[in-house]
Amino acid sequence: MTHEKKAMDPNASHTSKVVDHKKRTKQCLDALDGQSTRLCDTVETLEEKVEATEVDIHELNIQLDESRMMCGAMTNAFTILPDLREEIEAMRVQLRIRQRVVGNGQAPAQETYVGHLRHVRKGQALYFHGRAETMCEN
Repeated sequence: MTHEKKAMDPNASHTSKVVDHKKRTKQCLDALDGQSTRLCDTVETLEEKVEATEVDIHELNIQLDESRMMCGAMTNAFTILPDLREEIEAMRVQLRIRQRVVGNGQAPAQETYVGHLRHVRKGQALYFHGRAETMCEN
C-alpha cells in the first residue's frame, strides 16, 4: 500500500513533473546553444568570404580600369590608322621617285630620303625593293 500511496501522492507527481520540465528545458537550451555556436561559425565563415570577395572585386575593378585604358589607347590607334596608311603610301611614292632620281645619278641617296623621313626613329628598318636598310641620321 505504500507503493500505491506514493504513486497517488500529489507532491511526488508535481516534483516529477518539475524535474522532467527542467530536463527538457536544459536539453532545449543545450540544443539552442549548439545551434547558436554553429550559426556563429557560419556567420564568421560568411564574413571571411565577403571580405575575400570584396578584395577580389577591388582587384577586378583595377583590371577593368586597366582594360578600359588599353581599349581607349587601341581605339585612338585605330582611328589614326587610315591617316598613317595614307602617309606611308605617300612616302612610298616619294621614295620611288627619289630612287629613280638616284638611279639616274642625279643626287646622292642619303640626301634624297633622310631629310624627308625625320620622323622615322634612328635605327628603324626601311624596306626598299624587299631589302631592309637601317635608317641612320647624320
